[in-house]
Amino acid sequence: MSTMNTPVASLTLDFESYFLAHLLRNCIIEAVREWREKREEEPPWDHEFERLESAWLACLDFFIKRLPDTTQHVIREHKETRDTILSMTKSCIPDTCPWEKILVLALRPSQNPSTMISCIICEDTLENPRSKYDILTYARGDPCDTTRIKVDGKIIQVTETLESALRHLRQPSKTRFLWVDPFCIRGHDEEGWQKDIATINSIFSNANEVQVWLGKESSTSTEAISFLEDLAIKTARKVTREEVGVLFTPDEGLVISAHLQAVSALMSVSWWDRAGLLKQLMSGCKIRVRCGNKSVDWNILAIALVALGPKSFESLG
Repeated sequence: MSTMNTPVASLTLDFESYFLAHLLRNCIIEAVREWREKREEEPPWDHEFERLESAWLACLDFFIKRLPDTTQHVIREHKETRDTILSMTKSCIPDTCPWEKILVLALRPSQNPSTMISCIICEDTLENPRSKYDILTYARGDPCDTTRIKVDGKIIQVTETLESALRHLRQPSKTRFLWVDPFCIRGHDEEGWQKDIATINSIFSNANEVQVWLGKESSTSTEAISFLEDLAIKTARKVTREEVGVLFTPDEGLVISAHLQAVSALMSVSWWDRAGLLKQLMSGCKIRVRCGNKSVDWNILAIALVALGPKSFESLG
């Protein structure tokens, strides 16, 4: 493997924002297409394009408002960044040849959990990668909260959430290979990102596992994950939703209420805002959701949340 250098994304438009906007745009196009197929008369194309553009801008505005304040400021105040995003309403991203090779982040091991994170960026083939790699997708947090790690021998600034994810994924004696934005994005601008988008489905399908990092352990995150794991087990044993309350609440519902508050807090982490857009991309992948030292298999999480149902959270406001 050869060592490569690649710039780390700044507060300008980054690949993930560009890619999520691309996914959101495709979702809107598909929704309009399905709507058209259900109509008996074919509406005028000009009307359809206006409808699509209006829906896209409304959804994009909603998406931008859920970003950290500093990122919102960059998008709204910097003309180059704003024009790059809004230009997607005018034309499709063209098909382009994907990258033949990918970049992976080699996370060096350490016996001491407190030592600085050290990585190298390596190049590998896309079709038959020599190293088994995981995808790391993480809650972004505030881009102004940064810390230092070492990449290719140089000290660089990264967000605290990314550093904490790498620290929890680092192994004591074995190098771990990860595909993670921004280090593994080959394109450095909109033109290059088009190739990254053309490649990304293959990157996910060839990955060993997708690691979802929700952040450091909170006062209730371990409780929430443990509750969901237990609930999934009981659901698999055909325990009814009514019986769940009895199994988890020996004192008149107080315990179940606390569990649901913990689950609600876990599901409020910013990563879930883009989970719906990433769902199709992660389809068929083995996924593990992590929060601090606690983790849970995606399928277990899904079973538990389905068992709870949306009405379980109505009393929480």
